[in-house]
Amino acid sequence: MNPAFTACEEQEVSFLPTGEASFPSEERVEASFYGRLLDQELRPVSDAEVWIGDRMVLSDALGDWIMPAVDVVSEHAYVKIVAADCFAASRVLSVSPNSINRVRIMVARKQHYVSLQSTAGGEVELPDGSSVTFQPASFIEERTGIPYEGEVWVFASSIDGRSETSQVQMPGRL
Repeated sequence: MNPAFTACEEQEVSFLPTGEASFPSEERVEASFYGRLLDQELRPVSDAEVWIGDRMVLSDALGDWIMPAVDVVSEHAYVKIVAADCFAASRVLSVSPNSINRVRIMVARKQHYVSLQSTAGGEVELPDGSSVTFQPASFIEERTGIPYEGEVWVFASSIDGRSETSQVQMPGRL
């Protein structure tokens, strides 16, 4: 088995708490949401799961989606995107009661940059010149706590903070 790592973890990464219970003292409101999912090349992302709380809708062929009347925490409305061949993306919004909120998220496509042996480690260089170095035996199995031995597939993407689209690419409320 070849584990796929997202953000250097074997399991899917949650950028922020997915449970609204993390903010129990916050006001809950009903709000509606909509958006258009695009990738970094401005192509629509269809059939992506858009999660808000425990509700989910799929984006259409143009990347559009609508989710009416969702119960959320007003200061921490968490939107998560899960799309095939893309890194998970998210956004946190502050919303008002009975509001209609446009959600701007751009997803990054996963690109297989390199396979390496976990015991040897290695360096992954991205097209923009940035790189990530993995030390030998640095991949740890979550269940056992011991170093994983075997092939590791590394997928990566970078965000240019100077880009006009960087704010819609970054997760959460950065």
